[in-house]
Amino acid sequence: MLQVRRVIHSFDSMTVLSDLSFDVPAGKFVCIVGPNGCGKTTLLRLIAGLARPTRGEIVLNGKPIQEPGPERGFVFQEYALFPWRSVRKNIEFGLEMRGVAPLQRREISKRYIDLVGLRGFEDYAIRRLSGGMKQKVSIARALANEPIVILMDEPFAALDCQTRNVMQEELLNIWDASRERKTILFVTHNVEEAVFLADLVLVLSHRPGRLVEALPVNLPRPRDRISPELHRLRGHILDLLAAQMPREELLQESCEVVRD
Repeated sequence: MLQVRRVIHSFDSMTVLSDLSFDVPAGKFVCIVGPNGCGKTTLLRLIAGLARPTRGEIVLNGKPIQEPGPERGFVFQEYALFPWRSVRKNIEFGLEMRGVAPLQRREISKRYIDLVGLRGFEDYAIRRLSGGMKQKVSIARALANEPIVILMDEPFAALDCQTRNVMQEELLNIWDASRERKTILFVTHNVEEAVFLADLVLVLSHRPGRLVEALPVNLPRPRDRISPELHRLRGHILDLLAAQMPREELLQESCEVVRD
């Protein structure tokens, strides 16, 4: 469904992505991991249509991506919610911009409020919500536009470990309960998170980012976080990352893994 074809992207004289190619089948959960600065967020921005590749192309359902569109939803790390709007009004924002009638907006937002488990919080101000609840609003807002692809840029990075684990399971439940499974591209620094969530893990190299390995995760769901199979996959990905990183960044990343 989504095809990335020999994408190169540069800022000024610095190449961020180099000759990057991969395919994403419809309905799959894909996690993207790689060292700091390897272009993971840039890749999501290119798929979202917020920027154009310097070379190469990105094709969605046979059409090259050239600009943003409602068929691609984006969930940001920093929530990107409107603090002056209620939970419901945040979720309805994209629908409002598209001219959807108020009654239909209310019906759609109610469906996704129920789906993400925020019934009873419809009229709450954003400032009254926890970090996990804010991210649920972000996910519901993305889903409300009925995209076929959801792009998620480290959405749980700011959460504590326990809340993040809960949100990972909630996200999988939402994904599974949707009327049809959306295709998800999920950027994360947390390798354990990647192997727990993904059908496919894309491992990118140190800058400029290129594909080191596309690793299928053929394990049944729900997954056991401490299973030997998950531990083996995590170790393999960490070895791939270690082989790509300069020593000073490897030491920093190792500290982050320990903290996670």
